[in-house]
Order: sequence, then C-alpha cells, then structure tokens
Amino acid sequence: MRSGLADPPLFTVGWHHAIFEHYRVTDEAALAARLPPGVELDHHEGAAYLSVVSFRMHEMRLRGRWRLPVAHSYPQINIRLYVRAGDRAGVFFLRNLVSSHLATWFGRWLYGMPYRYQPVVSGRSRERPSCRAKLGDGRRHSIWGARGQPLTGHERDPSSLLFFLVERYPLYSLRRAGTHEAQMLHPPWELYELEVEERTHAIIEALGLADAVEPIEQVQCSPGVDVLIWPAVPLGQMPALVASDRFFSADAEPPAVLGLK
Repeated sequence: MRSGLADPPLFTVGWHHAIFEHYRVTDEAALAARLPPGVELDHHEGAAYLSVVSFRMHEMRLRGRWRLPVAHSYPQINIRLYVRAGDRAGVFFLRNLVSSHLATWFGRWLYGMPYRYQPVVSGRSRERPSCRAKLGDGRRHSIWGARGQPLTGHERDPSSLLFFLVERYPLYSLRRAGTHEAQMLHPPWELYELEVEERTHAIIEALGLADAVEPIEQVQCSPGVDVLIWPAVPLGQMPALVASDRFFSADAEPPAVLGLK
C-alpha cells in the first residue's frame, strides 16, 4: 500500500460487491498495440493478464465530504490490463461500463478513462454476488454464484499471482493526447472464492479479444474496500511513493489531512 501523500485525494469511494474474472493473454502484440506511450504489459512468471472486475461504486465524495449529485453510487464493470510504466506496476483500462451518465462524462474529462454509459445490474448479496449487463447484438454479460472459502495470505505475498491480479494501485490512461497516471489507495481486498454458477465472456467478445486471451477458471469475490483516489497527472509527475500504513492501520489517527470526517 503505497501512495504519494503530498496532497489530499480528490475522491473517496467504496468499491462494493466486487467480482474478479481473470484471463491469461495469448496474443500480447494485439493488446500491447492498445497501450499508450510509456506503458507496457506487465508479467507474472512470464505471462500477461487481463481482468474483468464488476463492482458497485458507493458514496463517492469529493475530498471525502461532498457527495457527488446523481453520480455517487452506481454499478460499474472495468476491463483492465496489467501494465507497468518504468518501475510502477498498475492497470490500464480498455473499457469501463458505467451506469451513470454524469460519472461517464467526469471519468472521461478528469482521467481520460474509456468510460461508456451502460446499464449494469449489480447484486448486493454478500453470499451470492452477481453482475449482469445487456451489451447489444444479443450479447449478455453475466457472472454470478455463491461465495466460497476465504482466500488469505496473498496480501502479504507480492510474489503470488493473486497479489499480482488484485493488489494494483496506480492507473494509467491516455488523456488529451498524453499518457497520464493517477494513484489509488485502499486496504488489501477481503477475498473469497466464487463458486460460479453462470459466467459468460460477452465483454471479451465485444472488445474483439476472444482470440487474444483465455479464461482462468478461478473467480474471486469481495464485499469491498474503501478507496482514496488522487488526480491524474502527466506520466512521470506523480509524487514519489511513500509508506501510507497510517491511513488503514488499526491504531491510525483519523485522517484529517484528507479532509475526512
């Protein structure tokens, strides 16, 4: 958990009822061609990865205080690649399906994110997580099942594949014809196996990636995390990374520096 802490975060938000679907990249050239300048595919034991992450944005607030009108809570699906810019490992989003017109506009404007408005239905059951969306052309995204056994240990093992796939913080984007980066910070995910009862790969097909990736059978779910998000800055201008345990440790003081109550 690292972040540049010279300034307070721009947004605080909860990422609730998350589901993680993973894919191993089989055609790296096809995906590398979609990356912005200065960003390259990252690898774990020689393999590159893509994930589809479904979740519900909850109580998004500006500077931790002011709830965003209309766009404070809504379901979202992120399709992300695991990348690296120099020594910083992060994610690059190929597509964000967002159930809020206002959030779609803000995401494009503030962060250069490939947001697209899309009605998404995200279940709110901790025991039976689910997410569905009609994508058009007869395609339907669907992932649901029963929460299984807890997954532990990965959060303390940076060499593990599960750490590689879920504990990723900086995001990279192409904004105003230049590569940008933004720091995010949250505690480690509380993860569980998802005993899948239905899973389509419609989003992968819709992006034309069916021949470039192969699905990994294991799927994870989480009740969620609280997240701090900093503004996007040009690549290479993000503050130096410093330890930030003070925000989430059990004995941490209230983070007044963030303007949080």
